[in-house]
Amino acid sequence: MKKFSLSDKGKLGGVSVISVTLVLAAAMLLVAGFDALENRFALRIDHSFNGVTTTGQETERILRDLDSDVHVYALFSPGQEDETLISILDRYAAASPHFSYSLENLAKNPTLVRSISSSLDDASVSNDCLIVYGKASDRSRILNMTDYLSQSYDMENGSYYVSGLDYERRLSEAILFVTAPEVPAIQLLSGHGELTEDTLTPMKEMLESYNYSIRSVDLLRGDSLQTDSPLMILSPIKDLSEAQLRQVDAFARAGGSLFITMDFSLADELPNFNSLLLNYGFVPRKGLVVADQEEVESYYSSPAVLLPYMEVAEVTASLIAQKQTTLILAGAMSFEEPPTNDSFLSVNVLLRSGKAYLRDTADNADDISQKATDPTGTFPLALSAERAFDDGTRSKAFIIGNSSVFTDSWLYQNTYSGEFLLSLVSYLSTSSPVSLSIQPKAAVRAPLRMDSPAVNYTVLILLPMAVIAAGILVLVPRRRR
Repeated sequence: MKKFSLSDKGKLGGVSVISVTLVLAAAMLLVAGFDALENRFALRIDHSFNGVTTTGQETERILRDLDSDVHVYALFSPGQEDETLISILDRYAAASPHFSYSLENLAKNPTLVRSISSSLDDASVSNDCLIVYGKASDRSRILNMTDYLSQSYDMENGSYYVSGLDYERRLSEAILFVTAPEVPAIQLLSGHGELTEDTLTPMKEMLESYNYSIRSVDLLRGDSLQTDSPLMILSPIKDLSEAQLRQVDAFARAGGSLFITMDFSLADELPNFNSLLLNYGFVPRKGLVVADQEEVESYYSSPAVLLPYMEVAEVTASLIAQKQTTLILAGAMSFEEPPTNDSFLSVNVLLRSGKAYLRDTADNADDISQKATDPTGTFPLALSAERAFDDGTRSKAFIIGNSSVFTDSWLYQNTYSGEFLLSLVSYLSTSSPVSLSIQPKAAVRAPLRMDSPAVNYTVLILLPMAVIAAGILVLVPRRRR
């Protein structure tokens, strides 16, 4: 028998090293290959209970038809990356060569926002958000965590709770928004002491989250009005000039729509502005609407904070059907009852107070208790109108005697102010915003429940009996041994 020499041992050692090296290299190549396939085709199966990273047919169609580049800048604080969102971005990138994304950190790259687009607002960009940017349109949409959360109302507790995750719908809608040739726009009139930019932030965020674009219009600087976009005139304190009144009137006669808010605290007379309102049958009444203290369901915490009643009209029909009627008007003025003797004008009351009185605030007194001279009744608080002109053109308008219903972020979270705003803008607009019917994914795993008492009792009885039966089957044979 041949003896095993040291040289043979060295050869075996060398073969072992080579074999191990080849196996490791093959394993690394295999991992890299599968990693490349995952990045290219997003093959990873979503085993989450709600399928939160799984995309549906609408998203697949959008990505398949995408013919211009969309890049997403995913801004995260270090160590706080949203892994679910990153997984969804991986699937989108795998589904279209025109979609890409990158992970960014504002702290390391503070000039990023300016390098993307000059139209981006620095104040609305922060870590933990997405910037969805369409290169061809130079249009962007900013999404943050609140955009991905869907809320429902708990009737028992009287509060909202997070019921769903809306990653897919929000991201897909943003892609459509930044790649669309045109998007529905809203014009904000400025130059007359209207509500400030800071005050309007909640309203603008709500509208932009539903893919409306918003632009400011200053007629004094020569800006023009576009008839296909509603014009918002939000609580002005200075009057329109004669020339500006003619511009707004021409805008209306060409089919433009108006969205108007007023506040009871406005004391100055605005004759040109009021003449514009009169064209739609809107006649403001001075004073603060104060609810009758006996009708407790018509106010919230204070008789001056109204819970208005919503009346049936084209604008409100869907809201009433879905029981989305709760609104809060913190300090409101009212209007005259709408006229009925003009065949070219149709005016509807949208919101009405309960039993109330109209308190004259000209004395600036802190006491708002009723005086003998204060008018009483139920007062129109918001109106819609449609005016027909001789050439057949029609113009729509909306007015409300309170602005806080649209500018208070708490009201968006705890009432149906957002739904009311969107219904109004949709009514006044000539085009519809980007909106997909993708349902949110469940945010919380549903508990295992058995609602039938018979099933509950059966399970409670059978489980101990099954244990006893199993014990008998094991112990009886042992006892006979």
